[in-house]
Amino acid sequence: MRTDPLLTVVSCEPAWLRGLRRFSKATTGVLPTLAVVFVSFATSVYAGEGPYVAIGGGVNLLNDADVTAQYAEPQFTPLDATSKTDTGYKVKGAVGWAFANGFRVEGEISYRKHNLDEMDVRSPGTFVLNAYDVWAEANNQPQGPDAYLAAAAANPELKNGLEQRTIAASPHPLTGDFQAVTFKVNAFYDIDLGFAWKPYVGGGIGLTKISVEVNSATTGTLLVDDDDTVFSYQVGGGVGYEFPLPEDRSITVSLDYRYFDAGEPTFTGYTSRRDFNASISGNYVGVGLRYGF
Repeated sequence: MRTDPLLTVVSCEPAWLRGLRRFSKATTGVLPTLAVVFVSFATSVYAGEGPYVAIGGGVNLLNDADVTAQYAEPQFTPLDATSKTDTGYKVKGAVGWAFANGFRVEGEISYRKHNLDEMDVRSPGTFVLNAYDVWAEANNQPQGPDAYLAAAAANPELKNGLEQRTIAASPHPLTGDFQAVTFKVNAFYDIDLGFAWKPYVGGGIGLTKISVEVNSATTGTLLVDDDDTVFSYQVGGGVGYEFPLPEDRSITVSLDYRYFDAGEPTFTGYTSRRDFNASISGNYVGVGLRYGF
């Protein structure tokens, strides 16, 4: 499946600082009491070795994506744009092995999704085809990339006017979504502080299949419907609280953070039939549940 160069990706800042301040005041006397209870409960720490399974989920924030391309045809200026997505979500599952020295290795599969927001165009590239098709329809002229190339070569003023119109209309609203399925091998190290609260650090590498479907919210035109599989990595950490169970088993509840990067996958425009790249990276904050047995 393929579509026109627009892509995806961005992040929204959650607005919860005021509520956090109210929560902090309300729990001034409660938190110290809970801390005493947890520390008292956590004097015995599970440090077993063996397999585990884990699940998790949370908020995914994509960075603004740099969307770029160079073209052989001089009628297409280079594409230079930034695309944005709304705040999305991620769910994940893993199977691993925990060692008694604190190291863990695991295989993880995750899925994340974002809705598209807008694209800010600085140099239009094949994105100019949207403006051309609108002009061509109004003037009873043929539409499409081949018709644009012919018209732009014959009329440089038309070409320049359409490019400036495309830039001036930024940011262009988009619809559609960004989805990613990732398979990773991770390694983490749990830091034993002598009680049940255990910070951890680590990361992983793997492959990510990224699929994008992009439409112009203004014209409804399908711009991109394509996917690419790329190398990706993540680094991060968090803190877990371990509840010992009978028979050397345990349940760990964790607060997790990850920074992830999937490089610059390549997609093909649905109408333009030309390739472009989009940088994919961002941040994840969520909770996890790990069962060791």
